[in-house]
Amino acid sequence: MYFGLYFFCSLGALGFSFMENYWLALLSRILMGAGSACAFLCLTKVALSWFGVKWQARIFGFTMTAGTIGALNGGAPIAYLLELTSWKGVFVFLSMLGLFIWTINYFFLSEKTADINTDSISTRGMTDIIRTIFKKRNCWINAFVALGIYACVSVIADLWGVAFCMQAFKLSRPEAAQLTSLIYVGLCVGSILIPFLSDSLLERKKFILLGLSVITISLTLFIYGSQGSSLWIVSALLFLTGFFAGTEMLCFTNACESVSPTIAGTVTGFVNCIVMLGGSILQNIVGLVMDYSWQGHLNEQGERLYGQYEYQSGFAVLIACVLGCLVIATLIPIRKTKVLNV
Repeated sequence: MYFGLYFFCSLGALGFSFMENYWLALLSRILMGAGSACAFLCLTKVALSWFGVKWQARIFGFTMTAGTIGALNGGAPIAYLLELTSWKGVFVFLSMLGLFIWTINYFFLSEKTADINTDSISTRGMTDIIRTIFKKRNCWINAFVALGIYACVSVIADLWGVAFCMQAFKLSRPEAAQLTSLIYVGLCVGSILIPFLSDSLLERKKFILLGLSVITISLTLFIYGSQGSSLWIVSALLFLTGFFAGTEMLCFTNACESVSPTIAGTVTGFVNCIVMLGGSILQNIVGLVMDYSWQGHLNEQGERLYGQYEYQSGFAVLIACVLGCLVIATLIPIRKTKVLNV
């Protein structure tokens, strides 16, 4: 099933590049979203079956790093591709690349039978499992905290960061893409190191609180205080933001440890759902605030131009979100040494 969904992701990207009808294009985007939803879950499921639950945080970190490498290496090349061809051509290229990767995984990836007992799942309905997860307060807390951590990646690195850097620092599109990609560089490093550091240096809750605090400070300085500063300082702020965004992996681990290992995959999907859904909503809210703050400037094609004031107004929503999740993070219980049973 996972491989089928991944295939739909590439198929949706290909269809989106050719669709002229709005509703068919919307359907293609839905296929892309449904297909990409399985990526993190599939990788973690296969990895956990080979390495076991005790390596959970580190496996989540390595998985996030592997995924982030694609975003890190993809931002600047896509910016260059946009200079050479249209966005439709870029989508065709990405869909072909996705189908190639799907083929490799389908024929060569093997899965080891997990050591944990899954009999309990076969005797219980999915509704009961979901109800159990919904009743776990710790699952909700860690899901919303993970959303706050991921928000900086969703809003800055994935969407508005390149345009903001082009406007604020007078950079070309490829240069701005390279600058914002430092968030992905930091995320790659942090996703690997933070799970190890949290086991030996700081307890997970303290590391999450530290991460959210650093993200808040770094984002505030980047958005409101970095104009006119050296690009080295801006680069350091973006790297720190990405590095401490790696604490998101600790939230996934905390949530999984709240339930039986037999349904840890479903809990991972639940947390990922909150993170992705919340991130998409936050992107739209930031855009709405920017539209509301728009000063009336248009380019030669009649499209809206956003200045520093509009971006800063919209990014204020991001700062508020991270601060709110920092408060919620104080409710995370101290980690227990024994995994709880449902």
